[in-house]
Amino acid sequence: MNANSSQLGFADYVAIVWKRRSTAMLAAGLFACATFIAFNFVPRRYSATCTFERQGNIISARTGGLPESFANLKGLMGYHLTGEEAIIQALDDLGCLARFDRDVTGQLTPDGSARLSRTVADIREGLHLSWIIQQADRDRVALRLTSTDPALTSALPNRLVHNYIAVTRDKLVEQLTSSATYLQQRIDEAQVEADALREQRFNFLKAHPDMMPGNPQFLTLQIERTIAEIEDVDRQRKAAQTRLSILESLEADSRNGRVNPEYVAAAETIRGLEAELDKQQTSGKTGRHPAVIGLQQQLAEARAQLAALPRHIADDAADSPPSALAMLRIEDVRMELERLDLAASRKREALERYTVAEANFLPVAREYQQLTEQIARIEKEQGLWQTNLSSVQMALAAERNGTRTQLEVVRAAAPVFRPSWPALWHVFTLALGGGASFAIALVIVMNHLARGFGSAEEARGELGLPVLGVVGPILTPAARRLRAIRRYVLAPATAALLLAVTVLAAAGVVMATRYPGRYAQMIEHMAPSARALWQGVQSLLGAM
Repeated sequence: MNANSSQLGFADYVAIVWKRRSTAMLAAGLFACATFIAFNFVPRRYSATCTFERQGNIISARTGGLPESFANLKGLMGYHLTGEEAIIQALDDLGCLARFDRDVTGQLTPDGSARLSRTVADIREGLHLSWIIQQADRDRVALRLTSTDPALTSALPNRLVHNYIAVTRDKLVEQLTSSATYLQQRIDEAQVEADALREQRFNFLKAHPDMMPGNPQFLTLQIERTIAEIEDVDRQRKAAQTRLSILESLEADSRNGRVNPEYVAAAETIRGLEAELDKQQTSGKTGRHPAVIGLQQQLAEARAQLAALPRHIADDAADSPPSALAMLRIEDVRMELERLDLAASRKREALERYTVAEANFLPVAREYQQLTEQIARIEKEQGLWQTNLSSVQMALAAERNGTRTQLEVVRAAAPVFRPSWPALWHVFTLALGGGASFAIALVIVMNHLARGFGSAEEARGELGLPVLGVVGPILTPAARRLRAIRRYVLAPATAALLLAVTVLAAAGVVMATRYPGRYAQMIEHMAPSARALWQGVQSLLGAM
């Protein structure tokens, strides 16, 4: 063993490798060949990505606590895309569950269930969900699957996204439908409550017919108007009483002599003027109004004229019974007095009711105001529910038409033929770099384990003795021939064979990576020949 190996430098190691370059090249070639051969049997992984996008408007409404926008469903995206149930459903849609063992009832056997669980676990491990764009009204999401099955790698992400889009649309429509139903129920409940309060308010007004609780000035105006009507009735009654006195006086005078026609006409004129003056005053005209002043002057003149005329003139038909016309006039006036008395009585009763109602107005008005406020509150709430219902109905119609939340696949996962792992640069880096490292390490270890000296200088330095000479190997003719055969036949043949195997293995890796279809066909065609060759080798070994 070399005792000074710990003192070797970089140049010494280079010299050692160069000295054993044949061994190093052989070791590197064997390592590269073994690497290429091994990668022909390593399971390859394929990757495919399905990208989908969501665009739409988010309608914010009070919907009874039920979420209705796509943003609220993002939290369930991982479950619907990478969850166990979603994967099993997608596998079932793709017809991949038929290979798992089932019993006579169609249920999975324990072994089949275990295999399915392992398969789902492997798929979930290879699934990766990522956001390319994430905004309030737009999302672009990529679902990537890495698997050893190239057909499943491209088909499963597309099916998962397809199922997710269908589930999301159904979920949005279901939530909006539930919201619309809830809002309509609240509107109906508010309508029933409002109708009950309106009926209660109507009955309340019927119980207090003399009040208008919503108008505080109503009773005051009613009292003032009733007092004015009572005064008007009193004036009419006074005028009717005057006419009755005149008619009775005329009727009594007619018994003593014939009534002066001019006197009767003047009395009728006075009665007409009094009626007109009462009408003007009833209409609200004061004593300063020109029409009232004119009527008062005419009335004064008519009374002066009446006072100047005699009531009777001499007539032979004195003490005759009163005429039917005079009695009819007197009866009409008396009936008018009775009507006026009845109207005055009713007005006074109404005035008394209004006065009592005015005294009790505040409690009644407060209760009426409470009813009115409750009705207004319910109507406002009902209007809010109706507005929200209209928004939800428009959102539901747009969702069903696919114009509100647009979920679409931007780029479906295409069929994959080339594996994503191992990549060619991985294989060649490991084969060449690993081979070089293995060869260098092997040469250095062999040099450390060597029991002789590499040169006379090394022997002189190690032993401390002078080297008198170097005796080369003693070769017989047979040994020379064997060395020549090894050098010029076996070594080139071995190198050529190793190079051929390495090239074929590397070509297989390239074919399997770049052209997997052709590689599979080639392997299928070569399989019978390989089996026959292997059987021949086994037979030869058995014969030996």
